[in-house]
Amino acid sequence: MSYFLSIGAKNGIKSHKLFKVASCDTNPSFSPTPDGLLIWQTEDTWHLEATGDRDGSHFTGKIIANSPIKDLALYKLESSDRVEFADNSHKIIEFDLRVWEKWIDGISFKVTDGTSLFLDLNDNNDISVKAGSNLQETMLVSSQ
Repeated sequence: MSYFLSIGAKNGIKSHKLFKVASCDTNPSFSPTPDGLLIWQTEDTWHLEATGDRDGSHFTGKIIANSPIKDLALYKLESSDRVEFADNSHKIIEFDLRVWEKWIDGISFKVTDGTSLFLDLNDNNDISVKAGSNLQETMLVSSQ
């Protein structure tokens, strides 16, 4: 099973990359610092985790699918974090995650085979995004 994941950033991006993300047998291993976003898929479940740095990191954006998103689960979120469906179609997840130090905020969800996903990020800072079983990295740099 594989899916297409497109990653972009609003407000004029310098980098835009399309990943074909294959399934992982287990969760990839990574260090929770420096700050950034990690996204990967295990069997039929997608995982998105935000990691912070010493000064804290703030990630806002949407996950947009061309078919309904199922089984949305949240983990390690604090009261300042927000994750919710944008409407009743269940095709858009909006998130607002604030992470400090070596902590992680995460969400997981399922989609049907062949679903296309777009990770739409709002951020004025450079964003490190790592995707797939080997956590291939791309930097999304805003033009501001």
